[in-house]
Amino acid sequence: EGIITFSENNIHVKTKNTIYCTLYFGIKPKGTPAEELILASNQLEPADSVTSRGATLRRFQGQVTTSGATINSDVNNYICFETSDKETCTGNTDKYLYRIIGIDTTNNELKIIKREALNSKQTWGSSGQTWANSSLQTSLNGSLYLNNVSKSWSDLIIAHDWGYGDVPYSSSGFYDNTTGAQAYQNEQNAIKSGSSRGVLSQTQVSLMYASDYWLAGGNSFLCLYYAYQNNYSECKKSWMHLSNNDTKDLSTTESNPPDASEWTMSRMNDKYTYYVEDPGDIQDGGLDTFYLDVPRSVRPVFYLSSSIEIIGGNGTLGDPYRIKEPV
Repeated sequence: EGIITFSENNIHVKTKNTIYCTLYFGIKPKGTPAEELILASNQLEPADSVTSRGATLRRFQGQVTTSGATINSDVNNYICFETSDKETCTGNTDKYLYRIIGIDTTNNELKIIKREALNSKQTWGSSGQTWANSSLQTSLNGSLYLNNVSKSWSDLIIAHDWGYGDVPYSSSGFYDNTTGAQAYQNEQNAIKSGSSRGVLSQTQVSLMYASDYWLAGGNSFLCLYYAYQNNYSECKKSWMHLSNNDTKDLSTTESNPPDASEWTMSRMNDKYTYYVEDPGDIQDGGLDTFYLDVPRSVRPVFYLSSSIEIIGGNGTLGDPYRIKEPV
């Protein structure tokens, strides 16, 4: 019988009789602040690129080099979530592997996207729904995704404000026929002064914006030019394109498998929403395919505090960044 008390540097044992006591401790490695490590990456866009478009999110840039279906080089922005163990993460990329879209230099938060799509395609919503009240937004923050993340890890997901607004369609193409910076500005204009605009406040999980896709290395001008010749190789050079990430693409093992057609949260109007088409372009033609109730692949997007500690990894696919396990 006895009492053990702990202070910062000492352990005190008080007992009725003289005894020997053995104590075992698990030592957690001290990590490097994520902000410090990731801002040092030479694959982040220059700081002046962020300033020039009036944004705060400094994104990972660079294009994936492909030869047929083979990825020859990649962007080193892989990060594990829900596990701190390398073998667990790389052994089950479907569950644990994510990619860093960028770092918010104002709030010091990391924006990440799930590397692989959820196991089934989902509809965006129904006619008239904005992102704030869409069925997909609600389910992502509930039973479809967030409720399935263990509590200690989901506490690391920061509640964030997500601006939205209708980005109108035009024959010139608001995404295909623009640069990534212009796509971003189109969305910002819609959020500030477009129709059905608003801010979904303090919500944890969302989707990528269409501009996130183009600013991830896709060359929209070349994509549009070659797409008219049925050559989509430039479209798929965005490291965010699902076929560069998802082992389940076009899988026949699922009853409702995900595919490379993927939703964004950028809406056109009360009936239609932009999405990344299978070949890799942002779809802006054939309005019947835009409907909010068409099932497509979904990848959750959310923000993490950059105060999280990185305890290993270099951001590559084989050795992704690993976060110190939450206590």
